[in-house]
Amino acid sequence: MATPAEAATPASVCGSGFYEIDHADLNSGGTLVGTVYLMYNNGTDCVVTWRSNPNATKIDMVAYVQIPNTPGQQDDNWYTTYAGPVKVYAPHTCIQWGGSMWSSGGGINAGYNSPVGHCT
Repeated sequence: MATPAEAATPASVCGSGFYEIDHADLNSGGTLVGTVYLMYNNGTDCVVTWRSNPNATKIDMVAYVQIPNTPGQQDDNWYTTYAGPVKVYAPHTCIQWGGSMWSSGGGINAGYNSPVGHCT
């Protein structure tokens, strides 16, 4: 799904009109390694997991968003910069969202899973 680009931002990869409504920092060993962003536009929620210091080494990155008790949308693959965007249309409906990062060589192991919320 993700195609990293130097000029990309979480809002731009979600698409035109998306803006940030929440985020969660991902820390591993006391170091900020990334951020999971929740973006919104006209009833659609979009999640992107963004790496703080991207480089050529791919790591396992996950971004997901779902209406509780539904399968939702998830991107789970090896990326250098970001995972996602994943979207769900959920106007006036509660959602759960989150993301994670993990490297097989160690050094990065961080994740966030939101409580049910953002119901408007």
